[in-house]
Amino acid sequence: MSCPRPKIVLDSLNLDAMYHQLLSAALERAGSLSEAADLLGVSLKRLRVLCIKHKIETRMLAKFDVEWPPRPARKARRGASACPVGGAS
Repeated sequence: MSCPRPKIVLDSLNLDAMYHQLLSAALERAGSLSEAADLLGVSLKRLRVLCIKHKIETRMLAKFDVEWPPRPARKARRGASACPVGGAS
């Protein structure tokens, strides 16, 4: 005999609200981030990114110092040499 599957009733059809509800429910049911990731069928890294993106704060995420949205990578200055010392030969 299998366990009954938990049911989540969505408040609206808004995708952001749906993500927030699903992520929050998984984190409440799981004892750790890795268990919550398993429940959702995503990687641990993906779960952290989703929680940060959807502004879900939990003690489990506190140890990760990740900023959202991520800053764009810096572009190299024009005329800057790719060689770190002495320029190109």
